[in-house]
Amino acid sequence: MAIVTLVWATATLSDEYPCKPVPPNDTKTRSLPIDPDYLVKFKLVDGPAFAIPYGYYGFALPEKVNCQPLRDVFSFNFWMPDLRAPKKDPYGLAYFRIQEDGHPKPGPDDYIVQALFVKRATDADYAKHKLPSSWLFTWLGVYDNRFLLRPEVNGLLRVIDLEAGSNPAVKTEDYVRLADPREEIRLECSPDTLNPTCIYYIYLSDLQLLIKGRFPYDALAQWRPIMSANRTLIEHWIIK
Repeated sequence: MAIVTLVWATATLSDEYPCKPVPPNDTKTRSLPIDPDYLVKFKLVDGPAFAIPYGYYGFALPEKVNCQPLRDVFSFNFWMPDLRAPKKDPYGLAYFRIQEDGHPKPGPDDYIVQALFVKRATDADYAKHKLPSSWLFTWLGVYDNRFLLRPEVNGLLRVIDLEAGSNPAVKTEDYVRLADPREEIRLECSPDTLNPTCIYYIYLSDLQLLIKGRFPYDALAQWRPIMSANRTLIEHWIIK
């Protein structure tokens, strides 16, 4: 089955950007532009096939963009609230609000969300503590009476460490939401860092996909549309 899948995936790739080795001094090839709407096609191991516009997918070099027709993980980036693709690679920049040509200066409700990895996951991964629910229940079980769950932030439950003290060395805010059987959500927020950030984990159980990403801490109240945007884009890119 894996061999058939790999052959299928390879056959669907365009010859426009073939995978090939490029000498380190070949600056001409490395500077070739790629159409942001060009569809990068690949398949997750034991998972669905995707066709993702290059502008979302990342900024792989032209000679590398089609080198992994079968893969374990991938990443993508998008702007909130309109879900457009970034024009600049956000991984090389320090902040989530990048001034882009042709767009006004980003306001407080404009920011980039980085989905750092997407990979296949199943309920079997629960035992390996990879899913938000298994993480929570493991901590609650190991540290009995140490953690308190408090409703907060538009439907999230905040995980309060009762033994952290009033001035912990590293201040973090942990949140979970397990109310939707299709989605498990966990957030790890760091409000007092140089670039305040929230790391999110969302398990789309109906799609059997786990996504880890990040967004600016000041957008925490908008966690619902951020999580919804992840699902919207993923479902749009899956090859039916």
